[in-house]
Amino acid sequence: MVYKGFREVIFLLLRFILLGVILENLYELVAAPDRANWLSMSLLCLLFGVVFIFSRKQIRRYIATPYFAITSLVTVALATAIGTFIVQNSSPNVYEELYGQQAYKLIKLLVLHDVFHAWWYVILFVLLIVSLLKISLVRPLNYDNLGFHLSHLGPIIIIIGFWTDYYVGYRGLIQLLKGMESSKVWVYQRNTNKVVDSMDLDFVIRLNNFETEKYNPDHRLQLGEVTMGEVDLAAINSENARIISTFPLEIDKNRRIYNYDITFKLKEFYPNFYLEYSYPQDKDDVEPTNPGVLLEISTPHGNNLVKLPQDGSGEPVLY
Repeated sequence: MVYKGFREVIFLLLRFILLGVILENLYELVAAPDRANWLSMSLLCLLFGVVFIFSRKQIRRYIATPYFAITSLVTVALATAIGTFIVQNSSPNVYEELYGQQAYKLIKLLVLHDVFHAWWYVILFVLLIVSLLKISLVRPLNYDNLGFHLSHLGPIIIIIGFWTDYYVGYRGLIQLLKGMESSKVWVYQRNTNKVVDSMDLDFVIRLNNFETEKYNPDHRLQLGEVTMGEVDLAAINSENARIISTFPLEIDKNRRIYNYDITFKLKEFYPNFYLEYSYPQDKDDVEPTNPGVLLEISTPHGNNLVKLPQDGSGEPVLY
């Protein structure tokens, strides 16, 4: 009996998830990105109508049971974990590089690249709200059952507040320098970092002060000596290269190269370094797969910023 209950609830949730995926993909094919949310809400209502017609017996039977509560909570937790481990709202190139082209097609089809705004993810929370409401209505509303009702109604209020903020609210950017104040917000397009509009707030925000903290990376910078002429990177990276010195990477600390009238200091450390339009960028990864640094080098001939990746010569020429 227990196995049958969990099995039917799992298939019920999978039915909702599948229809959510199908309708969202259809919506992406026919709807303009900036169209109002009425179309998406209409499709969601249609989705619930279709699923209710074919699943009304299972819904009535299990919606207020421990089978449904446990299974829905586990499903939400798994979906949230997927959205945590898979890069969210990034460009197609990033997904193809990290997971491969075929895997990216599957990720896009199942809307795993934007899990927290996917329709099937919203549906899971709606079902959870309905289940909690149904369970709360089982007991009478009195002082003796106050703890029971608060424990079930509290998550409902939080979930409704979150999704109300998503559909009614907006995300934006306010540009401020120290001592400045402003009420103008640059509004992002939904689920992107693209600015599409601006608006004035009913209040003013002032930046009085700010502080930044930088942590020294757990890497070391090794300097080798080569003769004038063409630089042989293979020789530099080999164990036979003549090493001048090795320095720990400490941000903004001046270092002097022994027997050379050259000093340098680390300005920035990039765990995953690549060049775009000659400027270093950070990829959305946690582990340093391709470290790079930005050094400020001072010589008798002048100063210069040098971009130096882990595998490569960087920019050894001062201008």
